[in-house]
Amino acid sequence: MEKEKYFQLGIIKKEHGLNGRMLLLLDDAIDTLDGIEMLFIQIKHNLVPYFIESFSLNNRKAIIKLEGIANQKQAHEVKGLPVFVPYTALPETLQEKNRPENIIGYQVFDAEEGRLGKIHTIHAFPQQQLLALYHRDQTLLIPYHNAIVKNIDHKQQSILVHLPSGFLNTFLQ
Repeated sequence: MEKEKYFQLGIIKKEHGLNGRMLLLLDDAIDTLDGIEMLFIQIKHNLVPYFIESFSLNNRKAIIKLEGIANQKQAHEVKGLPVFVPYTALPETLQEKNRPENIIGYQVFDAEEGRLGKIHTIHAFPQQQLLALYHRDQTLLIPYHNAIVKNIDHKQQSILVHLPSGFLNTFLQ
């Protein structure tokens, strides 16, 4: 499956009860799961499909029950894993807004370093996508991953990242 055609909906935080239900922390852009029938859990490097049996939503937290995950042990096995949906499964307004190519031109700011530069390209690889921007006259590649990308502000056309300690020094040498 081509991962660039999928939106990371959130991450499975923990088990919820004994019957396979789980707590799913949702991306800030998601306010409903209505109309979404199937989720894809990234297991190793593969997106594995699961039908949604039921869900309840409260703010950015969803309690979900997926077909094929019947008990606490099975739920524990997917704990901490990212969950995706195809862009085509998102409401139309979110489909367009959250496509990676739509953030080209956005300013990137690091929590520690401040302004890093504008995104000029997004490189899509099977394992991940990389944001390419010019920083100090060099191309800087930043993984487009929720562990690093903390917030995307579409109104301000800016992205807040939290780079690992020493990332810039290592990358720009």
